[in-house]
Amino acid sequence: MRGAKYVDMLNEVDKDGKPTYFLEEDLKEVYKKRGIDIDKTVQKINELSKERTKHMMQIGKALNEKKNTEDIKVFEDEVEKLSEEIELLKIKNARLLEPCIEQQLFLYVYTYLVFLCSEKLNEKEEWVKVWNTFEEFENSDEKLVNRITYQATVIFKNEIDLGL
Repeated sequence: MRGAKYVDMLNEVDKDGKPTYFLEEDLKEVYKKRGIDIDKTVQKINELSKERTKHMMQIGKALNEKKNTEDIKVFEDEVEKLSEEIELLKIKNARLLEPCIEQQLFLYVYTYLVFLCSEKLNEKEEWVKVWNTFEEFENSDEKLVNRITYQATVIFKNEIDLGL
């Protein structure tokens, strides 16, 4: 499914025959010409992540050495500040790269996965699919889809974080 969708997106053109979707690398080049360097932002994210890890290790060391809470609070505040900065940079990159084929494909596959995993308990106390077809899913109540997608994201993220 993923491969076929990828090829479809690669081949899709507008009325002038120009590609509808950019590859991620092509989109990065377009942004670079406009003064936005996504790769540098990724490097910055990695640097901030290393710094955050260093502070987290300092928290662990301070706790182990039974340092006072004021010392630990300084490290915790720095970790929080770095986490917020990392998150903002990641969101910025995600928004910039959203139109590229790779991100659209990820969104399509993720959405399809949410469709496949969505079940409800019927009156016979049996678990059944919420939607019978993907088309039905795409045309259903947006609030319900968003709520289920949010819940699935929480579950998937926790499984990834836990290494499952």
